[in-house]
Amino acid sequence: MDSIECEKARAVANFNRYRRLAVLRQIVEMLLVVSLVSWSSAKAIPCFFYVSDFSFFKFSSHSVFLLGNAIIILLLAIHRSNGVVYVPCSGELCGDRANSEFPAAADEKVDIICNATDIVVYKEEKNSWISQSENAEAAIRTAAKRMERFRRTESEKLRRDIGVRTLGKAETIGGGEKFDVAEINQLSNEEFRRVMDLYIERNWRKKKEKNNELVKVENFNEQL
Repeated sequence: MDSIECEKARAVANFNRYRRLAVLRQIVEMLLVVSLVSWSSAKAIPCFFYVSDFSFFKFSSHSVFLLGNAIIILLLAIHRSNGVVYVPCSGELCGDRANSEFPAAADEKVDIICNATDIVVYKEEKNSWISQSENAEAAIRTAAKRMERFRRTESEKLRRDIGVRTLGKAETIGGGEKFDVAEINQLSNEEFRRVMDLYIERNWRKKKEKNNELVKVENFNEQL
């Protein structure tokens, strides 16, 4: 029991000692704050004059001129470090001088312009080729439709002629070949189409030969 009471008394004594030290530290801090406030209030008026003098010097025309020159010099130094130089010139003299002093840059510019021109020309050629191909396809489709229409009309004419004539009579189709009407009616679609194609081709050939003969006669008459 005696040892426990001794330990408690020692702990209470240490706590009281620490508490007195904390209070003493707070008092010292308060004294320092009061002294700083009094010193700053005594120095406030001279500092105000210093600040006013500095602001007047800062916003004067001389200081602004010096600051502008410093900014210009800094920009020139940055441009020189980046390899960009401004050359004041005008007209054709400017182009000749720039090309003579900076041939690499001029060649690069010419290459860029040439590449752009090549791209434009390539696009124009591509568009013209596409339009020509589309026109050719349209012409082919139109010609195919006309040929199909001509074949249909010829086959219809032949069918009507065959229907009007007598069934037992022999017919001549395709330049001398004789077919019976009954045989023609018994033909399949593919065989009848083949016969029609042969008939149309021979008629077309005859018309073409007649046209060529007429053209030859006209040319001969013109020569006379």
